[in-house]
Amino acid sequence: MHAKPRLASVRKKPRRAAASHGAVLPPASYWRRLAPGLHVDDAQFASACVPLVLPDSRLAQLRLQLRRDGFFKLAPHEMPWSVSLTHMRRAVKRLVGRGWPASLLLMYDEVWAMAWQLSGVMQAVSGCVNALDTLAWMVTPALGQSGFAPHRDRQPTDVRASFRPDGTPKYCTAWVALSEASADTSCLYVVPRGVDPGYDAGDDHSAAAEDPLARVLKSDEAVQAVTACHLRPGGAVFFSHRVMHWGSRGRRDCERPRISVSFGCADPSFERPYFKKPAAHLPFPKPSLRAALVSAQLINYHERFEFSVSLLRCFGATFRAKRKMFATEYAEKTAAEFKAACEDSAARARAATASTASDDEEDAALDDALDAMLDAQRKSSSNLFDDFDEMEGS
Repeated sequence: MHAKPRLASVRKKPRRAAASHGAVLPPASYWRRLAPGLHVDDAQFASACVPLVLPDSRLAQLRLQLRRDGFFKLAPHEMPWSVSLTHMRRAVKRLVGRGWPASLLLMYDEVWAMAWQLSGVMQAVSGCVNALDTLAWMVTPALGQSGFAPHRDRQPTDVRASFRPDGTPKYCTAWVALSEASADTSCLYVVPRGVDPGYDAGDDHSAAAEDPLARVLKSDEAVQAVTACHLRPGGAVFFSHRVMHWGSRGRRDCERPRISVSFGCADPSFERPYFKKPAAHLPFPKPSLRAALVSAQLINYHERFEFSVSLLRCFGATFRAKRKMFATEYAEKTAAEFKAACEDSAARARAATASTASDDEEDAALDDALDAMLDAQRKSSSNLFDDFDEMEGS
């Protein structure tokens, strides 16, 4: 999973999502009504989507940039999407306005069309395929919001083994701007490989170790090399798992939201796709499986967002309904993160002066989390949780 920085934004509370306690996410008909400009399980729309194609000379240039710098950008004219960016932006705004996280955009065919369209370019430049590590965001600087804090996407024990002999990474992300991403609205900042000592050598994670970004910024050359990835709508930045990157805060008076979606791709030898049988479901999974995936993603990234206990219970129930469709490692990780997410959410509710969650609801959420962990443990041959025995007896 991603290395998880602390939440780096103050978020305005949206209207509460229309999910009952413990219920699963709504069916396809709900999402169609919510964003009629988009598609859900539309075979005719899906059949019109084909992977993007770039000239061999351009692909060779991008491979070189990825190996040398750890990232590269593609302009919108190089990526003629088969989707309406305008309708996708509208859908995200409606989702957030209804109390749903922006990542519920994954319910729509358009996100899967984008993943499918960029798959050829991704595989040609990095050798990676869709690992299903997908998220969407809406960041509004005027609300005090920002992107994720500085981090690397993967922290393998053997950094060298996470690259192929030719230097291409075994994990690579495509981050696509659905709206303009700029210094004003919030964009990604990246540290190029050549000025980042931790990119190839790895980072010291001991308690007394210096922060990896602080180590980088000791060098004037590195400070001057930090790159702001300004993207027009439809543009993208591709970067390896070792690139230090973050989302900026944007201009304080900027009311225009930055809307984006990212697609994590991997060599299956490094990280298996999250679906147990990806070929049977991609490029356009059924809505119920999409719902389970986005629920699991939001559970696994809970430290970067803030969800009510009710919504977490909804995500947990939705994922568990399709758990058998996911790779064992991912299902086990999600079970562990679900417990942590429920505990964090319940603690926030108890600390709030006007809690929206009752004690009964908090207890039910933790019961859900323990059930999920027990279920995962029964199906695993190893001990998944350091404190599992203590929890079971409590």
